[in-house]
Amino acid sequence: MPFELQSRKEVNYDNALRVAGGYVRFFKRVLSKFNADVVLFRLGTHSMASPILEHVCKRKNILHLAPTETRVQNYCTITTNKEVIFHNINETYTKIIKGELVIDPSPGEKCYEEMFALLKDKNKTYYHDQGDKYVKKLKSYKPGNVILSFLKAIISTTGHLYKIRALELEKGLKSQTMNKNSRYSFRNILFNYYRSLYRFYQRKKLSEESFYDKYNPSEKYLYFPLHLSPEYALQVRANMWINQLFIIEVLAKSIPFDWKIYVKEHPSNLLHRVRPFSFYKEIKSYANVKLIPTTLDNNDIIRNSQFVVTITGTTGWEAVLFHNKPVINFHESSYEITELSKRVSSLFDLSKEIYNEVKRINKISPDERKKRLVCLLNAVLLHSFKADKPYAVSGEDPFPLSNEDINSAGKTLSNAIKRYIDEVNQDRIR
Repeated sequence: MPFELQSRKEVNYDNALRVAGGYVRFFKRVLSKFNADVVLFRLGTHSMASPILEHVCKRKNILHLAPTETRVQNYCTITTNKEVIFHNINETYTKIIKGELVIDPSPGEKCYEEMFALLKDKNKTYYHDQGDKYVKKLKSYKPGNVILSFLKAIISTTGHLYKIRALELEKGLKSQTMNKNSRYSFRNILFNYYRSLYRFYQRKKLSEESFYDKYNPSEKYLYFPLHLSPEYALQVRANMWINQLFIIEVLAKSIPFDWKIYVKEHPSNLLHRVRPFSFYKEIKSYANVKLIPTTLDNNDIIRNSQFVVTITGTTGWEAVLFHNKPVINFHESSYEITELSKRVSSLFDLSKEIYNEVKRINKISPDERKKRLVCLLNAVLLHSFKADKPYAVSGEDPFPLSNEDINSAGKTLSNAIKRYIDEVNQDRIR
C-alpha cells in the first residue's frame, strides 16, 4: 500500500472515511485471495491499520493473532485483540486464585524472586524492555552543534532520496518522488528538514538540567509518566485518553493539598519524536505540577512516590509488582485482574478515587499481595513462551537480524501459534 502524506485541508471526516474504506477493501481483497484461516499481525506503532484489520478478520471469521511481550522476563504470549488483553491469562488467574485450578506454585514463586533480584541489579532490567536502553542513550548524549547535526541529517535524507529514485528507475516505476503527497516530494522533504532541525534543537534544550524542575524524593507526590506520542498505546489501544495535558490538569485539581504531581517525559520521545514547547510550558503552568528530568531512574521515582497514575504502560505494572504502590490506570491492563490497581473510566470523581485507593491498598497485607502476584505469574507462564530475542519474535527488533536469528524466531513463533490454536480447539471441545 503506498504511503502518502495529506495536507491539513485534506484531513477531514469524509477523507478519513474514504481512507478507512480503502483499507477495508484492501484487507478483504488480500484475505480472500489467500483464503486465509489465520492472520498474524504486528502491534505496530500508531497505525490505524491494526484495528481495521482486526475488524475485517472478525467479520470473515478469521483467527487474528499477534505475538507480544508479557513484561515478565523474556516471556511472550499471543493476543487476539488490538487492546493487548490476555483473556486466557485472566481466566486462568481467576481459577488459580479461587482454588478451581490446582497447580505447582513454585514456577511463579521462582519467577517472582528472579525479577526482584534483577531489579536490584542496576545493570540489568527485569524484562527485555528498551526503556532502560533509551535512558542510557540519553545519559550518553552530548549536545553538540545543532546546525552541524542538521547538516548531517540533510546529507542522510538526500542520500536516501537518491537511492529511492535510483531504485524507481531500475524497476521502471513511475516516480513517487514527483507525487506531491509522497513522503519524498519536494514539499515534504523540506518539511522533514525543518522537523529535523526542530528535533535537534529540542533535544538539546531538553538535555539541559535547567529545563526541568528539581526532583525532591522526600516530597509527597503523585507520579504520572508521559506516553510516547504518537504511539500505538495512545493512538489505538487507549485513544479515549490521548490528551495527556487534560489528564494532568484534572490530576492537579484532584490531589491532596500537600502533594505535588511529578511528570516525566518518555525517554524515547526525546530521541525519536517532537512535541511543541508549548506542551511543556502548560505542564509547568500548574503550581503543584513539576516536570522532572527524563534521565531519572523510573523505579526510584515510583519507590519514593505516594501514588502512581498511568494511562496504560509498564510503570503501573512496576508500581504494583515491586513497590506496593496504589495505582490508577485509565485503560484496561494485564495486571488489574489482581485487584492491586484500580481502573478509572471517569475523571469527575478522581479526587475521591485517589483517596479511596490509598486506603484500600494499605489494607492489603504483604503476604496477600505476593499470593496474588505469584498466581498471576503462574497464569502468565502457563500461557506464554520463552524467547531468546523477544523483539525478533514480535517483529519489533530495531537491529538487523542474522538468518540464524530469523529462523530461530520463526520456529519459536510457529510453535507458539500451534500451541495457541490447539488450546482454542480444546476449549471449543469442552
